[in-house]
Amino acid sequence: MKFELQTLEEYSDEALLAEMVRVAQALNGQRLTIERFDSMARVHSTTIRNRFGSWQVALDKAGISEAVARRIKTFTRSEIVCALLDYATENPGMSVTRDDFAVRLGIDASTLTRRFGKWEKLLAEGGLAPVPLGRRYSDEECFENVLTLWTHYGRQPHFAELNRPPSTVGALLLRLSSSESMKPKGPSRRHSLAKYRKSRKL
Repeated sequence: MKFELQTLEEYSDEALLAEMVRVAQALNGQRLTIERFDSMARVHSTTIRNRFGSWQVALDKAGISEAVARRIKTFTRSEIVCALLDYATENPGMSVTRDDFAVRLGIDASTLTRRFGKWEKLLAEGGLAPVPLGRRYSDEECFENVLTLWTHYGRQPHFAELNRPPSTVGALLLRLSSSESMKPKGPSRRHSLAKYRKSRKL
């Protein structure tokens, strides 16, 4: 029976990082998690975190990729607000929605509200207005927006595309689906759009 040490011979930074790499390789393609590390390593993850400041920092120093060990993205409130302002600057004229912003950050949308409270308060801290769901757009604004999106995509736009550039009327679908004037009593919506195109000489 082969005897293997259950502890490290030394606890230098290099030895700790080498142990992380050894465990990662021993997993044969499975993700390296703290739980798996503790079950296989000759040093506890607490020692790793205390030495390098955090598990994520240690993973980076050991050269272990995110494909092997996922990083948990953490943000301070000030970082979130700054990221909101950057997002708004990159998308002028667009209302910043929680879901789109979460996709930008690579985190779950519910994480934003769970960790930082109401979405409206975060927007207010950055001086941004919430999505104007209550606003009633004119027919011309709606048709202009549909025409812009239809031309941009070469097809009828999808729901998610209403809140992304080049759309400028985020609540368009709510209005189109609820407004009596837009329901198919007479000419179809496609016919109305064609008529609008003709009136605009497009």
